Amino acid sequence: MTCVNARSGVELWRSEYVTDYVDMYEFSNGPRAAPLIDGDHVYTFGVEGRLRCLRVKDGSLVWEVDTSSVYGKVDFLFPFRSKKFESVNAANPIVVGDTVFVTESYGVGSVVLRVKPGQYEVVRRDASRRNQSMSCHFMTPVYHEGYLYGSSGEGSGAAELRAVEYETGKIAWSRPGLGRSTVLFVDGHLVVLTERGHLMLVEATLKNPTWSPPGQGSSCGVRVDPLVGSARGVSQPSRGPS
Repeated sequence: MTCVNARSGVELWRSEYVTDYVDMYEFSNGPRAAPLIDGDHVYTFGVEGRLRCLRVKDGSLVWEVDTSSVYGKVDFLFPFRSKKFESVNAANPIVVGDTVFVTESYGVGSVVLRVKPGQYEVVRRDASRRNQSMSCHFMTPVYHEGYLYGSSGEGSGAAELRAVEYETGKIAWSRPGLGRSTVLFVDGHLVVLTERGHLMLVEATLKNPTWSPPGQGSSCGVRVDPLVGSARGVSQPSRGPS
C-alpha cells in the first residue's frame, strides 16, 4: 500500500507485509482489491484474504484480520463460474436493495439474485452464451436509476459499453469499438477509461448520450478504475497477459 501526494507524485508513506503468493499466470501478484478510505482510516484486502486497517496520515497499522481462517461459516452458496479452468470472477457484485447482481465474461454472463438469510432466489439470469445482457471481465458496472452501465465482453475486440435495464436485462443502448473499459459514475455522467488508456465522459442517459472526445491513450494495459477528486483524474497502468 503506497500513499503519494496527488499533485507532486511524491511518496508519503508505504505499508507492506510478507506473502509468498505467486500468480500462476505470471500476472500481478496482487493485491487485487482497490483501497477503501473511510474518514481517518484506509482499508486494504489482499489476494490471500488479509484485511488490514491503516491510518491515512502515516500508514501505521490499526488492525488486521486473516479472513480466510477467521470467517469460515457460509450463509448460502450460489455456484457461478464458467467450466473453463482459466475463468475468473473479477467484477465486484452490485447490491441493489435485497438483490445482488453478479457477472463474469467466460460464458456464464450475469444473474440477479434476491437474497435472504440462508437462502436466495434467482430473479433473472442470462439464458445463453449468445444472448447475454452484461458479461463483464474485470470491469465492474455501475447502477443508476434502475439501469446498469458497464463494459460487456471477454476480449477487447468484442467488448462494448452498454446500458442495461436492471430488472429485465434489456439492453437500452450499446457502443462497440471501445475495448474493455472501467466505468465510474460522477454527477450524472460516466467516467469511462478504456484498457488502452483513453478517458471519456459520457452522459448517463438512456437516449442519445453525449460523448466527450477520447483523451490520450497508453501503450500499457489499464485495468483499474480512474480516481476522480479535486478536478483531477488519475489512472494506473498495469502490465500482464490479457
